[in-house]
Amino acid sequence: MQTFRQARQKVNSVMRISCAIRISQKGFILLGIMLCCCSCLYSRLLSFKEQLASFDKYVVITNGGCALEFLIPVVDAGDLSKLTGSAPTRIDLLASGQQMHTYRYRNISSIAVTGSPQVLSFTLLFTSNKLCAFEYPKVVAEVLGSNLVMAAAKAIGNSRLIQWEHKLEWSLGTNQTSTIIPSLATVTRVFGPAQEQGTNNILTGLHANYQYLLEGTNGNMIADTAMTANFDFDPKTSLLRHGIMKVGKLKLVVDFPVSH
Repeated sequence: MQTFRQARQKVNSVMRISCAIRISQKGFILLGIMLCCCSCLYSRLLSFKEQLASFDKYVVITNGGCALEFLIPVVDAGDLSKLTGSAPTRIDLLASGQQMHTYRYRNISSIAVTGSPQVLSFTLLFTSNKLCAFEYPKVVAEVLGSNLVMAAAKAIGNSRLIQWEHKLEWSLGTNQTSTIIPSLATVTRVFGPAQEQGTNNILTGLHANYQYLLEGTNGNMIADTAMTANFDFDPKTSLLRHGIMKVGKLKLVVDFPVSH
């Protein structure tokens, strides 16, 4: 007959095994939830990209060429916070029940000729927690025009969407028409003065680098939340050859063929 001590040891052993199983089950559940969330986010971004590719069917340019309206919203409000790495500068609840999220990015380079730093403001409108409209800076509409905005959106829609190290990267192919390739002057007009601009000896071309910081709700800059852009231009034509823009986990890579 087993002693009381042996019986207690057996019970403790069973409890430890049961506890380990529960912990293991919890681990699998948490892992499953994380994978599901990542998969759902990637799926929504993929659907969004496909809508941009079929621009005429799913997207309308409004507000004098300064906004895109999405006819079948697929992106959640939380997706943008996850990808940008920060909450928006401001959130407004409209009488219609919609939410308006504003992101204000300020250029940290030298103050421009106007006496104030360049600020890029992006406004996102959400209906039932889904992105239904995106408003970009007026200067973008002035410089590019509706036709080029639509062409650029379609180009992004037809590009590859890569999920790598929790980063999402859009890569544009080199077969894009030259009519949508921006010049150094165009980039400078949109982004303002660069932190670094000059001749790039490695690419034997021109380059311009930018860094913007996100404004917080109190107007202060959030130092660890930045939007960066690095551009290289063809030395003969001053047209964009290679560009990388990063906002949080979002990365847009643009490559165009070298002029001959």
